Amino acid sequence: MRFVDDGDRFTVCDTRADGHGVTGSLRALNHLTGQIVTLKSWDDGGDSGCDGGNFDVRGNTAHDMLLCWHGGGCVVSRVFKENE
Repeated sequence: MRFVDDGDRFTVCDTRADGHGVTGSLRALNHLTGQIVTLKSWDDGGDSGCDGGNFDVRGNTAHDMLLCWHGGGCVVSRVFKENE
């Protein structure tokens, strides 16, 4: 999963022909509840190329990206903010 700040573009790529796809999620910290919430998700797998889309990452909110392989397992990115 990749984030390009210019245009707030997210890309999710399944790079293995193993029969399992991937899901990439953009998450943020809700400052009122202290909970991590999923803002948007994109799936890839079973086709050529990558999938993704745009989501406007704004302000001082702490975000991260969660990438999960449908065969089991997830990884989480470092926390980032729009103004970093």
